[in-house]
Amino acid sequence: MKKISILLAFLFAIIQVNAQDTSKTKQSVQVSKDDIFKRITKKGNKVFIISLDITETIHANTAINYWGYWNVTTNRSEADFVLKLETGAISRADRSGKIIFLNPATNEELKTTATLQTEPRKDKNKKRQLIFRLIDEEVKPLFKE
Repeated sequence: MKKISILLAFLFAIIQVNAQDTSKTKQSVQVSKDDIFKRITKKGNKVFIISLDITETIHANTAINYWGYWNVTTNRSEADFVLKLETGAISRADRSGKIIFLNPATNEELKTTATLQTEPRKDKNKKRQLIFRLIDEEVKPLFKE
């Protein structure tokens, strides 16, 4: 009985030491959202664009290709990151929206732009105006070289 008690105490001590080592490892491995964001959104990386509206996806694809900072992919599994477009109608003529940067491995939101609205008397295509405005005014400034 005494041997069993000593053996159990020894095993318990080993388990506690392992648990402490594991928690130290977890603490040192944690990476901030900003670090992940910087790593996956580097110039030349692949981006996958998602939206509930196919025309908005097309406009975002055009705006990003025109900018030339990233390469747009139609295959989410090969993307370094995901741009999610969240837009909606304010009225019959106006729209608002924002862009969310997602980590494709975890679907975690890493960064979100401010919400913008379309401007009166600009481009009559309000979806295109909104997407180009979001890219030009909210996304590009995050990546000034």
